[in-house]
Formats: sequence, C-alpha cells, structure tokens
Amino acid sequence: MRSDGKIVTGYNQTYLDRHWQSHAESRVCRKLDVGSVVAVVRIGEGNGWRMAKPCASCVRCMKRTGVERVLYSIRENEYGTMVL
Repeated sequence: MRSDGKIVTGYNQTYLDRHWQSHAESRVCRKLDVGSVVAVVRIGEGNGWRMAKPCASCVRCMKRTGVERVLYSIRENEYGTMVL
C-alpha cells in the first residue's frame, strides 16, 4: 500500500509459465513512494500460504524506494514483519 492509501499489486507467475521473471517485490517498487507498506504472500498448492520472506536484493530495492515496513507470509495464518 502506498503512503497515500492506494493499493498497488504485483505478482509473479513463474510457476505457471516456467520462464524467469524478476521478483514481484522489485517490480512493484517502481509504483511505490516513501512510507509505503508492502505485503508479500506466496500461495502454494491447495491455496495454502508458503514462506514469502523477500530476498536480500528485493529488500535493498524496497529500502531505496523508501518502503517503511514489509509483511510476509510464513505459513497458513502466520506472518512476519520487517521494519526497513
């Protein structure tokens, strides 16, 4: 969510089309502004949540953009928080 309250979405479909793509976090950074909050959720087979902690490269990108906080899924009904 941007600091102005608008929601921005990004997704990665690598598991569907088997082609490499940049991570959704890095693509969505282009649409964010300082003070944004990012939520990252990975959904696996059976629609269950999976670990979605952003990689070091995506964390650097979000820091450069000025993202304030990142929420990420760990497993069903459990999430972690990063303050950047």
